[in-house]
Amino acid sequence: MLKCFPNWYYLGKSNDTIFYESPSYPKEVDLLRVSRGRRTECGGPRSAFYHGFGGSGTVITIGVFLGTNSLPILGVGFLTSQKGHAVVTGGGSGIGRAIARTLAGEGWSVSVLDLSEERAQAVADEITRDGGTARGVACDLSTRDGAQGGVLKARSALGPVKALVNNVGIYPSGPFVEIKDQDWDLVMNVCLKSFLWCSQESLVDMMAQRSGKIVNMASIDGKTPGPGNAAYSAAKAGVISLTRSLAAEMAEFNINVNAVAPGWVETPNILKSDRWKEAIKRIPIGRLAKPEEIADAVSFLLSEKAVYITGEVLNINGGMLMD
Repeated sequence: MLKCFPNWYYLGKSNDTIFYESPSYPKEVDLLRVSRGRRTECGGPRSAFYHGFGGSGTVITIGVFLGTNSLPILGVGFLTSQKGHAVVTGGGSGIGRAIARTLAGEGWSVSVLDLSEERAQAVADEITRDGGTARGVACDLSTRDGAQGGVLKARSALGPVKALVNNVGIYPSGPFVEIKDQDWDLVMNVCLKSFLWCSQESLVDMMAQRSGKIVNMASIDGKTPGPGNAAYSAAKAGVISLTRSLAAEMAEFNINVNAVAPGWVETPNILKSDRWKEAIKRIPIGRLAKPEEIADAVSFLLSEKAVYITGEVLNINGGMLMD
């Protein structure tokens, strides 16, 4: 939203266009149409623009063209995030990167949490270059201190958390009889317990606001496990149960908790081996999912269109599993 414009009233937003009107401005120019960095027509020769878009906290100027040369400046404002602050764990690559970029493009201020400072900052820089607001936060999500500390840093930079996407994950595979305790514990810490830790810290804000959204990254493996991935499948089954239990507990605070369960997704890690070539034969749609398609589903669950949906696990697998 735009703030600090005296005598101007916010009408609404459609895609990248924000509408304002003013009773004190000349009647023939009573609609101000503002679009990202470009001139747009408002009926006849009238159009409006703003410049200096750079995400939340950017100072901008607004003007209206009354003809070909006339350009009265209407005021200077302060651009704030339209939707609030969203935290994305494991946001430095793959699905997490797609989620962070998608949310930023829709008006969220995004904290990108990742073990790698370089990856987290690279995604945050991409978002900033595209006109969004983001901060990269390096943290070790496999520990309680690291996970909760990451959310604390995010809050310090971008304010109270309104949405949390627990996306981080690792996918070790191997024979069940060869799993060592430390390997099992690491998978559980990253793929399940980090969801607990980040949710607990984020819920401090959400419960105080009596509103919020959490989306957890489950997996088709949490529903139909295959050989060689016992730890990952067990963790993802835990994510599904955690989602439903937390949804029931948080409903009274108007906090929605849901999960998405992707199948095979076209990420660098998946494409490293040839296993996907066999898997694709079992996908009715006949291809792997794109990371952006997972991000779109997450975006929907974080939107106002999903306020009556909680405790759900949304399959995104091209028909590989229908339940």
